[in-house]
Amino acid sequence: MKNSIAHRIKEFHRPYAWCLFLGIILSGCQQNSQITSPASTDKNHGEKIDSKNNRSTGTNTKAASLNPGAITKTDEDAVHGSKKELQAILKPGSAYGLIREKLIEKGWEPVPNPDCKAEVVGGDWQNICSTSPTAGCKACEGMEELNAYSGDGVMLARFKNKFTGKIISVNATGEISDWKNKNKNSDLQYTSWEFENSH
Repeated sequence: MKNSIAHRIKEFHRPYAWCLFLGIILSGCQQNSQITSPASTDKNHGEKIDSKNNRSTGTNTKAASLNPGAITKTDEDAVHGSKKELQAILKPGSAYGLIREKLIEKGWEPVPNPDCKAEVVGGDWQNICSTSPTAGCKACEGMEELNAYSGDGVMLARFKNKFTGKIISVNATGEISDWKNKNKNSDLQYTSWEFENSH
């Protein structure tokens, strides 16, 4: 009788033992398939990972969305305002009007000089510019960048790069009244330039 009961208990538990055993095996297979998937997604970074080669196969979209400036087609600071770029634009002997146009096209903006007339025309600039405007009066109204103009025809202008914030000083010589002329025969010729030390 006891053997019969024991036998029945063994028979009763045997299927459950097999089910438990198979459940453990299947659970392990499922976890293993997730680990060895050839292109699983990294939820933290939004990129596909090739588990065989342990390398990224996609773009880190989350990182890009959090930092839009991280992925750009060009680095503006490296491209604009470089010495090499300026040397290509600023050729000695060129008309100042042409140089000015090229600088503005490349993102160099005139730096306004609120004291232009006082520095270029002189202390009595208000009387002079209101009664008989000189070339200096007219140039200050049209050339925001005009910073100084000496009696011997040496001109100083300032431009600021809108991408980098760098400022350059540009020199020219000749008649200031010809500042708009872009032709070779201009009486105002570009001579030199330099970065300002503070930028």
